Amino acid sequence: MLADSPTNLFNCLKPLICCPLCGGRKRRKMFVIDYSVVYRCNSCQLSYLDPCLNSEGMASAYMSSESLIELHDFHEGYYEYGALNKNSATKREFLKNLTFLESHLTPDERNLFDIGYGNGFFLAVAQQRGWNVDGIDTSIKNMETAKKRFGLSLRQGYLNNLDIKIKADAVVMLDVVEHIDNPHQFIREASALLKPGGLLLIAVPNEHSLLQLIAALFYRISRGKLKAGIKKVYILEHVCYYAPETLEKLVCVNGFESIAHYFSNTDLRKYHLNFFERAAGYIIIGLQTLFKRKNRLIIVARKKE
Repeated sequence: MLADSPTNLFNCLKPLICCPLCGGRKRRKMFVIDYSVVYRCNSCQLSYLDPCLNSEGMASAYMSSESLIELHDFHEGYYEYGALNKNSATKREFLKNLTFLESHLTPDERNLFDIGYGNGFFLAVAQQRGWNVDGIDTSIKNMETAKKRFGLSLRQGYLNNLDIKIKADAVVMLDVVEHIDNPHQFIREASALLKPGGLLLIAVPNEHSLLQLIAALFYRISRGKLKAGIKKVYILEHVCYYAPETLEKLVCVNGFESIAHYFSNTDLRKYHLNFFERAAGYIIIGLQTLFKRKNRLIIVARKKE
């Protein structure tokens, strides 16, 4: 598996010398994490890891909850989370996303395609609201889980190998784009699945969150010795870290017009945490809400006609 030894991790790493967003080479070192370094581009201000996991390593990491646990034990049960008959922060975020999409589409525009659907929970919520749903994920286990848990018949594979003609009214990528080292190509491939005027919804970690600001502060005042917070924010299975400005730039240079962006907080119930970690997490979430610095960023953009 991916992370049963440091050697296996190193075998999945590749250099990322140029900024994935603007191609710039001038950058400054921000943080040192396990096996990698976080840099910030001097030109566009995107933060990214160098080295980063290659596509094979990324797919292996997200194969199942078990593979994720090899990187971080707080991922235990990650793909088993979510139920249609239970209220949760995750489900509320899904409903907010769907409501926003529906408000910017006509009632008969209800064809939805999810790239990186995980266990299928989002698509199951969408189907319950009357959407026609489809999606692709790199994990066979996820495809089987979506079928078993929610009765969804979805696709397994890679987006760049998808050879069928799909013209969706909306394409969604939840917690996917931050894993991509060539985001421009990825956005163009997603765009090809959309009808002209269709909507693209992307959710990523928000680098301007209060959690990031606090973690960075402790890292700097300790001269890199206090890095527990940084290691929660910047993880090896991510490549890029977006703020509203950089994410908007990514979609706009690839044929989209940004409609809106908004924020949410992580659903801590998805993660396996001890009492103190969970308590600290809820305190930070409360502060993030108070100071309007939530740690999830969602952008919705319309494909140009």
